[in-house]
Amino acid sequence: MQKESKGFGTVFIQDMKRGMRQNRIKYLVILLFTIACCCIMYRICHVKIGRGVIEGAPNFMDYLLYIMQGCSEFKASGNTVFNIPPTWIFVQMMASFLVFSYAVKDLDKQGMIMLIKSANRTKWWLSKCIWNISTIVVMYLIIWCGVLIVAVATGEMGLLTTKDICREALDLTFEQEGIRYSLIVMFMPLIMSLGISLMQMTLSLVIGPVFSFTFVLAVDILSVYFLNPFFVGNYSMMMRSDYVISNGVNPLVGAAISVVLGISGIILGNVYFKKYDILNKM
Repeated sequence: MQKESKGFGTVFIQDMKRGMRQNRIKYLVILLFTIACCCIMYRICHVKIGRGVIEGAPNFMDYLLYIMQGCSEFKASGNTVFNIPPTWIFVQMMASFLVFSYAVKDLDKQGMIMLIKSANRTKWWLSKCIWNISTIVVMYLIIWCGVLIVAVATGEMGLLTTKDICREALDLTFEQEGIRYSLIVMFMPLIMSLGISLMQMTLSLVIGPVFSFTFVLAVDILSVYFLNPFFVGNYSMMMRSDYVISNGVNPLVGAAISVVLGISGIILGNVYFKKYDILNKM
């Protein structure tokens, strides 16, 4: 029993080392993108301050909301143009890209050695799931760090959204600007990414990394087009929250869906991988 535990620990450590090394450039891109977005937000607000529209510079939560805002409900009409929110879709794509093919590609010569060391396939798969969760958490920590860098540089560290900035710079007109909405802004995108990424990793075993990535991207695009609780991307768009619009999606429902997706991904992936023909896939 002691030997099996050591085998699992060895595989997990190797997953963390190899996975983080593989994603280090992507993490750097995410950090630079986050800082760039915050600088754009600061510039927008600086112009509005000069015009007397708003009173002060954006704070930590305002910057984060700018990145995670998504877009309002799309209503098709003759003059309406369908636009995908760039900052939001970037975060979603990078989350999918970080876990894109690691589990499948790890079934190479080095991965086979680690599979043997883990003593059984379940432990190998669980190690990949923990790596997946860690990878997404690190991504959001990097986003928060990027926002923090700009917030410190501009001298505004507030953790509550600013009503006039939300109204004038982000076109958000809501009454709830308390700590509950700030917690949603900070943690809801992370929670949704965790569930989606675990299910994506399972799908990559079944249909391949490219098709699983394409499927997740398609769901994201459909989420922009349709304000519907069944399209999970809506829950990570802060402009679609029921804190902002009356027909918005409920964060608690989104969190429950993410938990179901994540647990289902772990269980179904484990069941499938136990029957997975590794030799023919190599």
